[in-house]
Amino acid sequence: AFQRACFRALIQYGVDMNLYARLGNAFLKAHPLEAARVLEDFPADRATQLLASAGPGIPEAVMQAFSPGFAANCLAMLDPGPAARLLAGTQIDAQIELLRQLDIPQREAILHELQPEVSMPLRRMLPYPDNTAGALMQAPLLSVPEDLSVRAALKRARRARREMKIYIYVTDGAGRLRGVMTLHELLNAPPGRTVEEVMQSRESACRPMNPSSVSSGVPTGSLTMHYLSSMRTVCCWV
Repeated sequence: AFQRACFRALIQYGVDMNLYARLGNAFLKAHPLEAARVLEDFPADRATQLLASAGPGIPEAVMQAFSPGFAANCLAMLDPGPAARLLAGTQIDAQIELLRQLDIPQREAILHELQPEVSMPLRRMLPYPDNTAGALMQAPLLSVPEDLSVRAALKRARRARREMKIYIYVTDGAGRLRGVMTLHELLNAPPGRTVEEVMQSRESACRPMNPSSVSSGVPTGSLTMHYLSSMRTVCCWV
Protein backbone atom coordinates (compact mmCIF):
# COMPACT_ATOMS: atom_id res chain seq x y z
CA ALA A 1 0.00 0.00 0.00
CA PHE A 2 2.85 2.40 0.82
CA GLN A 3 4.59 1.65 -2.48
CA ARG A 4 1.34 2.19 -4.35
CA ALA A 5 0.81 5.53 -2.60
CA CYS A 6 4.34 6.61 -3.52
CA PHE A 7 3.77 5.61 -7.12
CA ARG A 8 0.54 7.60 -7.19
CA ALA A 9 2.40 10.65 -5.91
CA LEU A 10 5.11 10.22 -8.55
CA ILE A 11 2.52 10.22 -11.31
CA GLN A 12 0.66 13.19 -9.90
CA TYR A 13 3.64 15.44 -9.17
CA GLY A 14 6.79 14.20 -10.81
CA VAL A 15 6.30 12.24 -14.02
CA ASP A 16 8.42 14.68 -16.02
CA MET A 17 11.37 14.78 -13.61
CA ASN A 18 14.19 12.34 -14.33
CA LEU A 19 14.56 10.93 -10.82
CA TYR A 20 10.84 10.47 -10.36
CA ALA A 21 10.53 8.95 -13.82
CA ARG A 22 13.19 6.37 -12.97
CA LEU A 23 11.45 5.49 -9.70
CA GLY A 24 8.13 5.19 -11.47
CA ASN A 25 9.68 3.01 -14.15
CA ALA A 26 11.10 0.70 -11.47
CA PHE A 27 7.65 0.32 -9.88
CA LEU A 28 6.06 -0.38 -13.25
CA LYS A 29 8.58 -3.14 -13.89
CA ALA A 30 8.36 -4.76 -10.46
CA HIS A 31 4.60 -4.44 -9.90
CA PRO A 32 2.74 -4.17 -13.23
CA LEU A 33 -0.61 -5.25 -11.77
CA GLU A 34 -0.44 -2.76 -8.89
CA ALA A 35 0.77 -0.06 -11.26
CA ALA A 36 -2.17 -0.72 -13.59
CA ARG A 37 -4.66 -0.30 -10.75
CA VAL A 38 -3.10 3.05 -9.83
CA LEU A 39 -2.87 4.31 -13.40
CA GLU A 40 -6.56 3.62 -13.99
CA ASP A 41 -7.34 6.34 -11.43
CA PHE A 42 -5.72 8.89 -13.76
CA PRO A 43 -6.80 10.07 -17.22
CA ALA A 44 -5.80 7.71 -20.01
CA ASP A 45 -3.56 10.34 -21.61
CA ARG A 46 -1.48 10.59 -18.39
CA ALA A 47 -1.15 6.80 -18.21
CA THR A 48 -0.16 6.66 -21.88
CA GLN A 49 2.47 9.35 -21.31
CA LEU A 50 4.05 7.34 -18.50
CA LEU A 51 3.98 4.07 -20.42
CA ALA A 52 5.62 5.73 -23.43
CA SER A 53 8.65 6.56 -21.28
CA ALA A 54 8.92 3.07 -19.73
CA GLY A 55 11.57 0.52 -20.64
CA PRO A 56 11.20 -2.39 -23.08
CA GLY A 57 8.53 -4.93 -22.17
CA ILE A 58 7.08 -2.84 -19.34
CA PRO A 59 4.21 -1.12 -21.22
CA GLU A 60 3.00 -4.47 -22.59
CA ALA A 61 2.87 -6.04 -19.11
CA VAL A 62 0.99 -3.09 -17.66
CA MET A 63 -1.36 -2.89 -20.66
CA GLN A 64 -2.43 -6.51 -20.12
CA ALA A 65 -3.25 -5.71 -16.50
CA PHE A 66 -5.53 -2.78 -17.43
CA SER A 67 -9.25 -3.28 -17.75
CA PRO A 68 -10.09 -3.68 -21.47
CA GLY A 69 -11.85 -0.34 -21.72
CA PHE A 70 -9.02 1.64 -20.17
CA ALA A 71 -6.41 -0.20 -22.22
CA ALA A 72 -8.35 0.55 -25.40
CA ASN A 73 -8.51 4.25 -24.45
CA CYS A 74 -4.72 4.27 -24.07
CA LEU A 75 -4.26 2.61 -27.45
CA ALA A 76 -6.60 5.10 -29.08
CA MET A 77 -4.39 7.98 -27.92
CA LEU A 78 -1.34 6.62 -29.69
CA ASP A 79 -0.50 6.90 -33.36
CA PRO A 80 -1.14 3.63 -35.24
CA GLY A 81 2.55 2.67 -35.37
CA PRO A 82 3.28 2.90 -31.62
CA ALA A 83 -0.15 1.41 -30.85
CA ALA A 84 0.60 -1.58 -33.09
CA ARG A 85 3.99 -2.14 -31.44
CA LEU A 86 2.40 -2.05 -28.01
CA LEU A 87 -0.43 -4.36 -29.04
CA ALA A 88 1.96 -6.86 -30.63
CA GLY A 89 3.65 -7.42 -27.26
CA THR A 90 0.45 -8.65 -25.59
CA GLN A 91 -1.20 -12.07 -25.71
CA ILE A 92 -3.53 -12.80 -28.61
CA ASP A 93 -6.65 -12.99 -26.44
CA ALA A 94 -5.84 -9.53 -25.08
CA GLN A 95 -5.20 -8.27 -28.62
CA ILE A 96 -8.64 -9.42 -29.76
CA GLU A 97 -10.37 -7.94 -26.73
CA LEU A 98 -8.65 -4.57 -27.15
CA LEU A 99 -9.29 -4.35 -30.88
CA ARG A 100 -12.98 -5.07 -30.33
CA GLN A 101 -13.14 -1.97 -28.09
CA LEU A 102 -11.85 0.37 -30.81
CA ASP A 103 -13.73 2.13 -33.57
CA ILE A 104 -13.35 0.39 -36.93
CA PRO A 105 -11.10 3.11 -38.46
CA GLN A 106 -8.76 2.98 -35.44
CA ARG A 107 -8.75 -0.81 -35.50
CA GLU A 108 -7.94 -0.96 -39.21
CA ALA A 109 -5.15 1.60 -38.87
CA ILE A 110 -3.48 -0.49 -36.16
CA LEU A 111 -3.97 -3.77 -38.03
CA HIS A 112 -2.36 -2.18 -41.08
CA GLU A 113 0.78 -1.45 -39.04
CA LEU A 114 1.13 -4.99 -37.68
CA GLN A 115 3.26 -7.66 -39.34
CA PRO A 116 1.15 -10.02 -41.52
CA GLU A 117 1.84 -13.02 -39.27
CA VAL A 118 0.28 -11.05 -36.41
CA SER A 119 -2.54 -9.26 -38.22
CA MET A 120 -3.86 -12.18 -40.30
CA PRO A 121 -4.98 -14.37 -37.34
CA LEU A 122 -6.54 -11.32 -35.73
CA ARG A 123 -8.49 -10.48 -38.88
CA ARG A 124 -9.78 -14.07 -39.00
CA MET A 125 -11.05 -13.97 -35.43
CA LEU A 126 -12.46 -10.45 -35.14
CA PRO A 127 -15.62 -11.02 -37.26
CA TYR A 128 -16.96 -13.70 -34.89
CA PRO A 129 -19.45 -12.47 -32.27
CA ASP A 130 -18.71 -12.80 -28.57
CA ASN A 131 -19.61 -16.14 -26.94
CA THR A 132 -19.08 -18.15 -30.12
CA ALA A 133 -16.40 -20.76 -30.68
CA GLY A 134 -14.79 -18.54 -33.30
CA ALA A 135 -14.37 -15.74 -30.77
CA LEU A 136 -12.59 -18.09 -28.35
CA MET A 137 -10.27 -19.87 -30.74
CA GLN A 138 -6.55 -19.28 -30.50
CA ALA A 139 -4.12 -18.69 -33.35
CA PRO A 140 -1.64 -19.24 -34.80
CA LEU A 141 -0.60 -22.89 -34.68
CA LEU A 142 1.61 -25.27 -36.59
CA SER A 143 0.04 -27.93 -38.82
CA VAL A 144 1.84 -30.57 -40.89
CA PRO A 145 0.58 -33.15 -43.42
CA GLU A 146 0.16 -36.68 -42.12
CA ASP A 147 2.59 -38.20 -44.63
CA LEU A 148 5.45 -35.89 -43.61
CA SER A 149 8.42 -37.55 -41.95
CA VAL A 150 9.25 -36.78 -38.33
CA ARG A 151 12.59 -35.36 -39.49
CA ALA A 152 10.89 -32.93 -41.91
CA ALA A 153 8.25 -31.99 -39.31
CA LEU A 154 11.02 -31.06 -36.87
CA LYS A 155 12.55 -28.75 -39.47
CA ARG A 156 9.20 -26.98 -39.86
CA ALA A 157 8.80 -26.68 -36.10
CA ARG A 158 12.22 -25.05 -35.76
CA ARG A 159 11.28 -22.46 -38.39
CA ALA A 160 7.94 -21.69 -36.73
CA ARG A 161 7.35 -18.93 -34.23
CA ARG A 162 7.76 -19.89 -30.58
CA GLU A 163 4.08 -19.71 -29.68
CA MET A 164 3.19 -22.15 -32.47
CA LYS A 165 5.20 -25.03 -31.06
CA ILE A 166 3.26 -26.24 -28.01
CA TYR A 167 1.12 -28.55 -30.11
CA ILE A 168 1.65 -29.70 -33.68
CA TYR A 169 -1.51 -30.55 -35.59
CA VAL A 170 -1.66 -33.20 -38.30
CA THR A 171 -3.92 -32.80 -41.34
CA ASP A 172 -4.81 -34.98 -44.31
CA GLY A 173 -4.56 -34.01 -47.98
CA ALA A 174 -7.85 -32.09 -47.80
CA GLY A 175 -6.74 -30.06 -44.78
CA ARG A 176 -8.94 -31.94 -42.29
CA LEU A 177 -7.65 -32.48 -38.77
CA ARG A 178 -6.37 -36.02 -38.21
CA GLY A 179 -4.42 -35.80 -34.97
CA VAL A 180 -2.09 -33.87 -32.72
CA MET A 181 1.24 -34.27 -30.94
CA THR A 182 3.37 -32.21 -28.61
CA LEU A 183 6.80 -30.95 -29.58
CA HIS A 184 8.26 -33.25 -26.90
CA GLU A 185 6.61 -36.26 -28.55
CA LEU A 186 7.91 -35.20 -31.95
CA LEU A 187 11.46 -34.78 -30.64
CA ASN A 188 11.41 -38.30 -29.20
CA ALA A 189 9.88 -40.00 -32.24
CA PRO A 190 12.04 -42.02 -34.70
CA PRO A 191 13.12 -39.56 -37.44
CA GLY A 192 12.30 -41.93 -40.29
CA ARG A 193 8.66 -42.51 -39.34
CA THR A 194 5.77 -40.38 -40.57
CA VAL A 195 3.88 -38.10 -38.23
CA GLU A 196 0.75 -40.17 -38.88
CA GLU A 197 2.45 -43.13 -37.21
CA VAL A 198 3.33 -41.24 -34.03
CA MET A 199 0.44 -38.75 -33.62
CA GLN A 200 -2.50 -39.04 -31.24
CA SER A 201 -5.71 -39.41 -33.20
CA ARG A 202 -8.36 -38.32 -30.65
CA GLU A 203 -9.94 -35.06 -31.82
CA SER A 204 -13.26 -33.28 -32.24
CA ALA A 205 -14.32 -30.19 -34.14
CA CYS A 206 -17.02 -27.54 -34.16
CA ARG A 207 -17.87 -24.65 -36.47
CA PRO A 208 -16.70 -21.14 -35.51
CA MET A 209 -20.23 -19.74 -35.30
CA ASN A 210 -21.39 -22.41 -32.85
CA PRO A 211 -22.19 -21.20 -29.31
CA SER A 212 -19.04 -21.52 -27.21
CA SER A 213 -20.79 -23.84 -24.72
CA VAL A 214 -21.67 -26.38 -27.44
CA SER A 215 -18.62 -28.37 -28.51
CA SER A 216 -19.22 -32.11 -28.76
CA GLY A 217 -21.13 -31.89 -25.48
CA VAL A 218 -18.05 -30.83 -23.51
CA PRO A 219 -18.04 -27.64 -21.37
CA THR A 220 -15.98 -24.81 -22.86
CA GLY A 221 -13.73 -24.64 -19.80
CA SER A 222 -12.27 -28.07 -20.51
CA LEU A 223 -11.36 -27.34 -24.11
CA THR A 224 -8.43 -25.71 -25.81
CA MET A 225 -9.56 -24.27 -29.15
CA HIS A 226 -7.22 -23.65 -32.03
CA TYR A 227 -7.67 -22.30 -35.53
CA LEU A 228 -6.48 -24.35 -38.49
CA SER A 229 -5.94 -22.00 -41.42
CA SER A 230 -6.30 -24.89 -43.86
CA MET A 231 -9.80 -25.74 -42.54
CA ARG A 232 -11.41 -22.48 -41.40
CA THR A 233 -12.99 -24.36 -38.52
CA VAL A 234 -12.34 -24.52 -34.83
CA CYS A 235 -10.74 -27.77 -33.69
CA CYS A 236 -11.34 -28.59 -30.06
CA TRP A 237 -8.81 -30.82 -28.29
CA VAL A 238 -10.26 -32.22 -25.05
